[in-house]
Amino acid sequence: ENRPDVTIYGIEIWRPYVTDVHQKYYHTMYISDLRAFDYGSLQVDLVLAADVMEHVTKEECLEVVAKIKANCSWFVLVIPTREFIQGPENEHGNPYEEHKHQWTVEEVVSDLGMAYIADANGICGVFDWKKS
Repeated sequence: ENRPDVTIYGIEIWRPYVTDVHQKYYHTMYISDLRAFDYGSLQVDLVLAADVMEHVTKEECLEVVAKIKANCSWFVLVIPTREFIQGPENEHGNPYEEHKHQWTVEEVVSDLGMAYIADANGICGVFDWKKS
């Protein structure tokens, strides 16, 4: 259901991944590298990053998370916290699917400053951060 009080933006680095589903549910779909995206151009209430941050190095993730936190009120992160090997050979040739860093629950909490909420599917952890 479309709600007039909700605007949904998406960021995808690899254009072939954008489907009709994205066009239906996202008001705007940016084809961009999350490391170079201008987060300051969007003041939003909530950012959900699901299965994204493991595809950049730890240092790059720290930088992106800082940018996100500076431009939202609530940040929810879903990220593998157990080994989960992924790469272009098993993801339809997507060259951006390789995992660059294996996060642990403790590392996300201490280094990204997020609270652990739950385990998702035995592979990912769900974390959040709220602006005080």
